[in-house]
Amino acid sequence: MALLPYSRTAEILERGREAADHFGLHQPDWAAVRSAVEQPGLRSRTLAAALRLLSATRELDDPGIVRIHERLRTAFRAEARLARWGRWYAVAVLRHRNSDVSSNTELHRYMVRLERYGVLLLTDRRPEGIAGFARLSVGLIHHLISGADLPR
Repeated sequence: MALLPYSRTAEILERGREAADHFGLHQPDWAAVRSAVEQPGLRSRTLAAALRLLSATRELDDPGIVRIHERLRTAFRAEARLARWGRWYAVAVLRHRNSDVSSNTELHRYMVRLERYGVLLLTDRRPEGIAGFARLSVGLIHHLISGADLPR
């Protein structure tokens, strides 16, 4: 049973692919991402949250922004969702691995970077915050799919 209806999964993946392409980031294996998102569990929820943040970040990078507050709210909701699912996923992984302290530290650093880029969205350094959100989102997707290190 798929976590999301097929049309919703396809939409999230397509928007994520377009956003990664827009920012010129290294594309993950989208077939593996689709397969992982369609599986039930914390990993798929975390992937979906990363894809939603990537999509929201792409919308913020649109030069013709008219309703910036609405798009910022969407991006912050996506960031909060990713932080929540990411922490839950990490707890499950750490519990399974018998509390690997280095993974917990790595996750904490990732979350701090995510929050730091979120703050930049509210300043005159918004382009830096947008680029950071995009890089962290795609980096987390790579981490969950292929086991790559989390972005620094």
